[in-house]
Amino acid sequence: MNQEIADIFNIIADILAAEGDNAFRPPAYRRAAEVLLGLGEDVRDYQKKHKFIDLPGIGKNIADKIEEYIETGKIKVYEEMKKKYPVDFAGLNKIADLGPKRIIKLYNELGIRNGSELKKALESGAVEQLEGFGPKLVANLHKNIEMTADWQKRFLLDEAEYTADVLREVLKKAKQIEFAGSFRRRKDTVGDLDVLLLGIKQAEILPMLKKADLVKKAILDGERKTSVILPNNMQADLRVFDKDEWGAACQYFTGSKEHNIALRTLVVRKGWKLNEYGLFKGEKRLAGASEEGIYEKLGLKWIPPEIREARGEIDLAAKNQLPKLVEEKDIKGDVHLHTNYSDGRDKLVNLVKLAKIMKYEYLCTADHVGNLQVANPITASELKKLRAEAAAVNFPVLIGCEANIRKEGGIDISDQEAEKFDWVIASVHSGFRLSKEEQTQRLLKTMGSPHIKAIGHPTGRLLPARYSIEADWEPIFRKAADRHIALEINAQPDRLDLPDGLIKMAKDLGVKFAIGSDAHSTDGMDVMHFGVGQARRGWLTKDDVLNCWGLKKMIEWLGGRL
Repeated sequence: MNQEIADIFNIIADILAAEGDNAFRPPAYRRAAEVLLGLGEDVRDYQKKHKFIDLPGIGKNIADKIEEYIETGKIKVYEEMKKKYPVDFAGLNKIADLGPKRIIKLYNELGIRNGSELKKALESGAVEQLEGFGPKLVANLHKNIEMTADWQKRFLLDEAEYTADVLREVLKKAKQIEFAGSFRRRKDTVGDLDVLLLGIKQAEILPMLKKADLVKKAILDGERKTSVILPNNMQADLRVFDKDEWGAACQYFTGSKEHNIALRTLVVRKGWKLNEYGLFKGEKRLAGASEEGIYEKLGLKWIPPEIREARGEIDLAAKNQLPKLVEEKDIKGDVHLHTNYSDGRDKLVNLVKLAKIMKYEYLCTADHVGNLQVANPITASELKKLRAEAAAVNFPVLIGCEANIRKEGGIDISDQEAEKFDWVIASVHSGFRLSKEEQTQRLLKTMGSPHIKAIGHPTGRLLPARYSIEADWEPIFRKAADRHIALEINAQPDRLDLPDGLIKMAKDLGVKFAIGSDAHSTDGMDVMHFGVGQARRGWLTKDDVLNCWGLKKMIEWLGGRL
C-alpha cells in the first residue's frame, strides 16, 4: 500500500506544480512519498502503533490523506483531480522532455490522456502544431516515448528490492528464500522476480499471497510453479525446491542466458546434464544441494552472482583468478552528501549521527556551487558556517562541493573558489544532447582543471527518463587515470552511474572510483548497497574504490592538502 499512496502523492505534486500552485505544496507531497517508500513496513501496520504526523516531513494535512486512503481506498482531492484531468500522469511523466505542464497542455488542447494517444498525435503531426512544441522537441518525444515503452516493462532496483522484502515477510514460513535472476545479479533494472523457496508446499503459496492482498492477477498455480501479477504490476514466478535441488535451482535461475549457455558447454563436454534440479551423469545426481558444489564439480571456483554475465568470469574461475569483489562492509565513508546549505534537507550534525550508526569513519559533503540556481548553491558565508559545524561534530568531515560542467567544458566556479574546498566533484547537469565529439572534448577539457578530483554520475543518465550522454569513453578514462581523477558510481537507484560495462572498461584502464549516495537527507544515505552492487557488476575490488580506503590514504590521494 505504501507504493500506491506514494504514487498518488507524486501525481498530486505534478498537477499542483503544473497548475502553478504555491512553491511549498508540491515538494511536501514528494517528500511524503519518499518517506512512505522508506518506511520499512506497510502503512497499515505502522498506523496500529504510531501516528503519521510523527514522521519527518509529514504534516497533519498529508497524514489525514494517508489515513483516508487506508480507510476508504481513495483520496478525495486526488479523485477530484482525476475528474478534471483523466490523464495517465504516472505513465506520461516518465517520458523525458514532457513534464506536468506539457502533459496538461496536451490534454487541454488535444485531449491526449496516455502514451498511446500521444504516440498517435506525434505521428499525425498534431503535436508539432501546438505552441511550445517545436520540431526539435517533437523529435525528442518520438525517441523518448519508444524508450519509455521499453522501460515500462522493467522496474528500478529499489522497487524490486522493496517488493522482494514484502514477499519475504509474507512467505517467512519457508525455511529458505532466494530472489534469483537479474535481481540477484543486481542489474540496474528488473523485469520480474524469480522467487525460489525451500521448506514450504507449492499449494500454500497462492493462498498466502492472496491473504496478504498481493495478487492483482493469478497467472498460474501449478505443481512446481506459481505466477502472479503483484499490485505494482511486477510479475513474480515462485517455485518450490527440495533440499538436494536448492543449489542447482539458485545457479540455474541466477545466471544470465549467456553465462548459463557457456556453463552448459562445459557440462556437455563431460557428457553430463545440468538443469534446475541438479548436475547429473545419466540418472546419478553429481551435485545440486549447493551452488559451490555445482561449480566445484565443473572445475570452477564459485562465481559471485553479479558477474555471471559471460564476460570472462568462467575462464578466470577455472584458473582460480576471480577478483575478490568489493563488499558493503568495505565502505568507510560516504563521499557525496548534500547538506541544508544547498539542496539537502538535513544539517551536517544529523548526517554525522547516522554516519556513526552506519559505522563510517568519515564523510565528504558535496554541496552544489556555481550557477545551478535550482539546487540553491552554497554561499561563501554558508561555507564558513558549514566548516564551523564540521569542526564541532567530533567526526572527520571533508568539505567538498559539486560543481557544474559547462557546455564548453570546465566548471562554473573559479580556481579561487574551488581552492576553498577539500573535494571537488564535477558533474554534467545540462547539455545532454551535445554530439559525441562535443561531449568527449567537454569532459576531457574539464579534467584539465587542477582542482577536480572526481566526475559525478559521468553519463548523466536517469532511469528510466534520460539516456546516457554519448561520448568516446576510452580517452576520457585514460585521462582520468592519468590525472588521478576518480569516477563516481552514483548509488541512487535511478542513476547507478557509471553503468557496469563502463566501470569495467575504466577499471581495466587504471581508473579509481568513488561510490557516493548523492543523499539529500539522512533518508537517502541508505542506498550505498545499490552502488556497491553496481561496483561488483563492474568487477571492482576494495582497492579500486576510494571510500574503501582509510581517511589518511584518501587524503594522500587528494594531494595531502588537508
